[in-house]
Amino acid sequence: MIIKIDRVTTQSIPRPTRDDLTHVAEQVWQYSNEHTHELCKGTTTDKFFAACLSVSASNLKAMLKLSSAYLPESGSIFRNLVETCVDFFWVASYLEAEPSKAEGLAENFFLYGKYQFAQNASTYARIAKTDPFFRDISTPFDDMELIDACKKEVGNRSFGDSWRFESTIFADDKETKWRKRSEKAAQFVQKTMNLKAAPYLANLRALSSYSHFDPAQIGYFSNELQGRFFDRSINIALGFVFDMLLFSYRRKAWKPPQQLVMLQHKFIWFST
Repeated sequence: MIIKIDRVTTQSIPRPTRDDLTHVAEQVWQYSNEHTHELCKGTTTDKFFAACLSVSASNLKAMLKLSSAYLPESGSIFRNLVETCVDFFWVASYLEAEPSKAEGLAENFFLYGKYQFAQNASTYARIAKTDPFFRDISTPFDDMELIDACKKEVGNRSFGDSWRFESTIFADDKETKWRKRSEKAAQFVQKTMNLKAAPYLANLRALSSYSHFDPAQIGYFSNELQGRFFDRSINIALGFVFDMLLFSYRRKAWKPPQQLVMLQHKFIWFST
């Protein structure tokens, strides 16, 4: 129960329990699945947002399955969720003023895998011929029709280190670096979701300690404190997925289910 309904603050909201957070996460995951199913019937941009939502909701569920005993491993997955959220709102930030750029980025997201496959198929084929896991089965790396089809679909696109940078969209890669993407996504989500702050870059930097070998992977906390850190991470991760889901409904001018909207009262939506 919120103590001061007319003036909500972090001090006036009780701490959600692990069971509370798990219950909300399961519902958000279900709503995400239903929504992404509909989005996948739409444009390439719709499908990009669907992919972001699907990955983020799965990350959230994976964090819960690990439990607080695996806080560093959970943090590594959380980092992936944050980066996916940043990419979601980074692409969304171009929708109004530069829709062709948003559409191009969405297309490149799906083409990058084909680009990498076409670039590396001959190397993979050579390795597969002697690899004990692949040598006795057929692989797509020898399928020249598939390789040629991928090359044709990719066309003259020239990618950098990821799908985010491609020379026909950006003159150089500085706009696709973490800082720029995080700042642009944060500015956009603060405006569109009415948030006071969206410290994506700070989150990415902190969570990177769990993605690389780092002292953060060594437990220094009591079990109780570790559990509270875990619950707090789940709460924030819920907020990220919730933001993406609500924005996606709004972008399509679809009315979100009332039960989904009401879920914001069951966790601390503005926790950072």
